[in-house]
Amino acid sequence: MAIKFRRMKDKQEYIDKLHTESKDLSESIIRSLNEDSQVIEERDEERSSDKVYNYVLKKGAFFNHISKYQEFSAKQGYLKFLNAIEESYPKLEKRNIKKHYWLYSAAATVAVIFGLFLYLKWSTDKVISPTINHGISKATLILPNGKKISASSEDFTYKQENVSVNYKKGSFSYVGNVSSDSLVENTLVVPMGGEANMTLSDGTKVWLNADSRLKHPVKFIGKNREVTVSGEAYFEVAEDKNHPFIVHTSKGDVKVLGTGFGITSYPEEKAFVTLAHGKIAFSDNAEKMMYLKPGEQVKIEGGKWEKRTVNIEEYVGWKDGKFVFHNRTLSDIMNTMERWYNVEIVFETPKIKDVRFSGDIRRYESINVFLEALVLTRELEYSVEGKTIRLYQK
Repeated sequence: MAIKFRRMKDKQEYIDKLHTESKDLSESIIRSLNEDSQVIEERDEERSSDKVYNYVLKKGAFFNHISKYQEFSAKQGYLKFLNAIEESYPKLEKRNIKKHYWLYSAAATVAVIFGLFLYLKWSTDKVISPTINHGISKATLILPNGKKISASSEDFTYKQENVSVNYKKGSFSYVGNVSSDSLVENTLVVPMGGEANMTLSDGTKVWLNADSRLKHPVKFIGKNREVTVSGEAYFEVAEDKNHPFIVHTSKGDVKVLGTGFGITSYPEEKAFVTLAHGKIAFSDNAEKMMYLKPGEQVKIEGGKWEKRTVNIEEYVGWKDGKFVFHNRTLSDIMNTMERWYNVEIVFETPKIKDVRFSGDIRRYESINVFLEALVLTRELEYSVEGKTIRLYQK
């Protein structure tokens, strides 16, 4: 599984217990096999993997311990078991290594059996939930006259005045020059379960996350280069010292010359401006100004804002295909999941909203992978009904 999620206070205790139990099992099997090595050595013709497999099952050591492991994840148990086997090898006398090469094969066979048994047991005991896949590249470009151009999997080119609007593999760009000096503005709208990126006329690149909007000119005119964002976006601004780049949001404005930064500004939620590189100035609606250095962030909540140092990936990693969470409440995490997977999250047990988790997940996996990782924390269970996911305290 590509994600590792644990409630912070339970993580070490869980790992320690799993390691101890796995090591006990491995030592029991090695000990059992050592005691009867002479018996198998006399049966050279029966040293195939099938014979070793049958022999191990008859010894009973494996199944005497198996009940202890049904509560653990198959993969975790399998990996810890392999580590324990490797730790046990040095205990065998070097002069017997060649003589007992079959023993290592047997141990490896047992490890495979062990992992497979737990996986099958775990799988058959669970109710299979419908798979909910990740978001895809899709967006709608709204022209000044209200015309809507939808984009998803098919590439296209659309003529707007003397400009060509190109769409290719999830990315918009403009080619050509607007014939007049009047301001012509389009709005790029990305729905829930979608994403898109755009190259503006000055070469600035913008990535838009799910449930976001970018109002922008087809051609920048005047002293400033100005756009308006709602939702979540990442900017790589083309440097132009004579024409500052300004991003307007409902929480304030960001002014830059050439830099990379992320903005999260959804209605009714905390807002963040995070600087990856370069330098920016943030001003709120009261026109207070704050400058940021790389790795710094402005957090805006309830009309109050503060500057702090953060892990950049946690706030802009989505652009590169990864969600990163550090000590985040389940409520905050699920807000992100709702938008990207276009689902409704229902907390049947409200108090679990405040449970905090840390971990990371690949953005382009189904949400089921993420949910199963949460279940492994032993904090909650879930059910899927269409596009609704219900979370319960375990």
